[in-house]
Parts: sequence; C-alpha cells; structure tokens
Amino acid sequence: MSEPTPLKDVLAGESICLAQGQFSAFVVNLIHGMIQELGATVSTDKKSSTILLTNPSHQSFRNTPDLFQPNAHSEPKVYPYHWLAWCNDQRRHTPLTDLKSEKPLFTYPARSEDWRPLRAYVSVNLCKFKGEEDGREARQNCSRDLLLHGALIVSKRADADILVIDKLTEFYKIAKAENKKAGRSWQRFLERNWVLGSIRTGKMEWWRAKHDQKKDSGEESFGDEPLVQRGTGRPVGSERGDYTPDDDDFLCRWLAAHFGTLGSLSSRITYVMLASDSARYPTAARHPPQSWHERFRKKGHILKERVHRYVREGVDKSSRLRKSDGPQMCKNRAMKNISLTRVMEKSL
Repeated sequence: MSEPTPLKDVLAGESICLAQGQFSAFVVNLIHGMIQELGATVSTDKKSSTILLTNPSHQSFRNTPDLFQPNAHSEPKVYPYHWLAWCNDQRRHTPLTDLKSEKPLFTYPARSEDWRPLRAYVSVNLCKFKGEEDGREARQNCSRDLLLHGALIVSKRADADILVIDKLTEFYKIAKAENKKAGRSWQRFLERNWVLGSIRTGKMEWWRAKHDQKKDSGEESFGDEPLVQRGTGRPVGSERGDYTPDDDDFLCRWLAAHFGTLGSLSSRITYVMLASDSARYPTAARHPPQSWHERFRKKGHILKERVHRYVREGVDKSSRLRKSDGPQMCKNRAMKNISLTRVMEKSL
C-alpha cells in the first residue's frame, strides 16, 4: 500500500483565488490557511489563477450562477470553497464529482452575515460514538464532518459562531459562563447530534432548534434565520430599538477609529464587523448589523461629516480618546461631548 500524499504536495503548483465579494473578512484568512497547507499559493488575480473558489450560498452566486459554472476547458477551474476540505481529507486533487454535495451546508443563514461559512469550535467534551477511543478522536471525526460540509474550524472559542459540545459535561457550564461574561451573545452551543442531523437531512435545523426550546432559552438558536425570509435586520422575537444620540455618536466614533474616510463606510461587511465587536463595546449589540447599516445610509449626510471630523481630530484605534487628549483634557470635555468612554464604561 502506497504512502499517502504529504499535505504540502496535494495542490502543489496551483494558484488559487477567492471569488471577489463572496467571502467576508471573518473567514478569508482561514481559507487562505487551508490553501497554503495543501501546498498551493494564494492569488488575488483571477486571470492568473488556476483555480477560483466560490461560495455557492452567497447572493452574488445565486444571482449569476452561469458565471461560476465549472468548465473542464476553462481557466481558472471553478470549485466551491469546501472542495479544499475534501482534498485535505482524501490527500489528492479531488474531482468535483466526488463531492457528496457541491453546495456547502454549514453557512450562516442570514443576509446580515453575508452567507459566509460558519466558524466552528469543536470541544473534546463530546458524546463519543462506537469505535471512538476518546474525546480527541470524537473531536477529529466531528470536525471532519463539519469541514466536508462547509464549516471552518477555529482553535479559539472566542472566534467561533457555533461551539459543538456535550451539554451534560461540566465543561459546558464553564464555557457557558465564559460566554456570558464575555458578552458573546451571537455564539450558539450545539451538540454533535445536531451536526449529524443537519448532514442527514441536508439542511440546518434552525427552526426546530428554536421551537423546541423554552421561551427563556432562545439564545441557543440562530435567531436571524428569518432575516433571509422577512428581509428585516433583527433577530426573531426581539424588539427594534430606537436610536439614541449615544448610538449615533458611538457609530461615528467606531467608524472613524477603524475605517477613517475610506469607502468601507458604505459596505455591509463594515457593519457586520461593528456588531461583532460587542464583546468590547456593548453598545454594538443594541442593533443588528443591517440596522446599523441602514442607520448610516439614512443619515449619511449628517453622520459622514461627523466621522470625518472625528478623523481630523485624531480618534485612535481604542475609539475612546483623541490622540491629542491627555487624561485632564478628557475629563474637562466629558460633560460637553459624548465619548465612547461614557457610552461603554460598563465594558471596562
């Protein structure tokens, strides 16, 4: 029996590019890492690439599917991004026909998250199946199932959208308390059977998970699944909050600190990033990404000027003080200007 191909040789010589606009900043580095692990090079130029990776769940793919149809005679070749996981698993340049599903399953089911691949953290504290010796083997097998169907595996719990864990273990209580303390309300704790059930049915059981829970435990399901169906920007069951002057000021200071006067101010992904910053800034969690985006669009002529003013004043990356401010200056200005220090002091 021949030795398996080393990972670094599986896609050696290939130059791989991601389809423009189909992958958010949250997952690009993870996919680039997978490309490099298989020995290929990352390219940003579609024309000079040999392979183009797409996200079939993305709206741009669904709107113009003909542009991304695989063609044996074309360059670059077109593959869905989870094809990388199949190449890794089989240690070969896997033919597209060998994929059990050409469309990834585990993608975020919401416009607010740009239909990106789900990031999953898999615990060693899992329910073990027959033949698995320990939690490490269970984690390896569960991670494989997730990867082959479109999820991306992360090593830090803070980076995950879903955490797969046995809820009967003591570690679940620890992780849950950690999650609550850090304010990571977007994360969902799921069990291994959910992963297998989703693969078996070919769809993620968001609705069933939601309805099966008690009224006060809705945090365990993806609340913004209906976002796709209703076109709203808020999770199911939550009330739309009114915007306050503090909200507007937070929005402008955050944009000034992180994007300055760049064109990214109008990008939907910018507001996904803002909402995901709620662990540091609780105000970010007051509204969903789409709502923040709409707020800036509707009041753009007013808010954009304020963003530019904050940039000129030198708002730094901390989003809390102007670069030129010392402690005393900030104290003197506290009653006059609303700053992120005041808006977010509960998070410090």
